[in-house]
Amino acid sequence: MINDDWRLAVELGAEGAHLGEDDGQLAEARAALGPHGLLGASCYNTLALAESAAMAGASYVAFGAFFVSGTKPLARRADPALLRASAGLGLPRVAIGGITPDNGASWWRPVPTCWP
Repeated sequence: MINDDWRLAVELGAEGAHLGEDDGQLAEARAALGPHGLLGASCYNTLALAESAAMAGASYVAFGAFFVSGTKPLARRADPALLRASAGLGLPRVAIGGITPDNGASWWRPVPTCWP
């Protein structure tokens, strides 16, 4: 997987790419990666972004940050309820951002996934 650059992923023959909101169009990346390439989309704290990503061919969606992160202290914060609200997309959902074994256990309840 290549982060932030689907063109590089195609050039290297990588399994796929993960794109944030400023990393290009998901539909263009999907076309270039082909139907079997993995394509992830950062959706931050917004269900509408996840819905758009699903329609554009994303393989999975990522939400976060769920907790303060030392690497991205100013990242938008997501509510854990977003993971349940996005279950109907039929895509795997990834929680990111400052999650540790201690703080993650405070709100985590397994949710169904369709990851193969």
